[in-house]
Amino acid sequence: MVDLKEIIKGFCEKCKLELYDNYEINVTDISEYVKSDDTEYYFERKEFIDQAMGLLYENSNGNIVVLVRKQDCVNFISSLIHEYVHLCDYNKLSNYRNDLDYRRLQEDFVFLFWTEFHATYLAYRYLINFNPAGLDVKNIQNEIVSDLIDYYSSSPKLDRHELIDKTVRSYGSYLALYDEFDQEVTLHPKHYYFNGQFLKLYKFLENKKTFEDFIVRFDDFKGLLLEI
Repeated sequence: MVDLKEIIKGFCEKCKLELYDNYEINVTDISEYVKSDDTEYYFERKEFIDQAMGLLYENSNGNIVVLVRKQDCVNFISSLIHEYVHLCDYNKLSNYRNDLDYRRLQEDFVFLFWTEFHATYLAYRYLINFNPAGLDVKNIQNEIVSDLIDYYSSSPKLDRHELIDKTVRSYGSYLALYDEFDQEVTLHPKHYYFNGQFLKLYKFLENKKTFEDFIVRFDDFKGLLLEI
């Protein structure tokens, strides 16, 4: 059986990320795991948990667990790495705020949206490097842009939380592609931004790809989000 922490170790070496060991990995039915551990927590977040392919979870014993559903190999590795980046981000936030309550930290909507961007960015960039020569970069660029545009036009009244979540994840994927193929990918594609406020969000995230760069501008990011 593949040692999943060895995959994490290789990822950390490649992306120059901290290697932590304060967590467990459990490949499981996420919904059943959370429901059996903390029924109230599960039903408060049922829709989100039922859809999650990976989840960073502090269980009722106070242990940090990276939960991942069984899925195809590429998406499994992506989910595993994505959740590990969340772990890194929340470990740093915990130290920064001197707060060991990970569930409370995860309620901070400002940090939540940044770490979703960050985790998507690093996981996508890591996967790109598996076979960069075999990628149709222009096609991938167009897919990322068109998928977000299609979402924006899917309803006249989009849910605000979902709108921001899908946007920052898309920006994470797009900027990962750009940073690997900046000679082929346009930094500011046409019609990619929901409105001018989202262009400001994109420009902010463009240069806030580490915890250290982001946390000192936390209030600026919060201001951008509150104006959406």
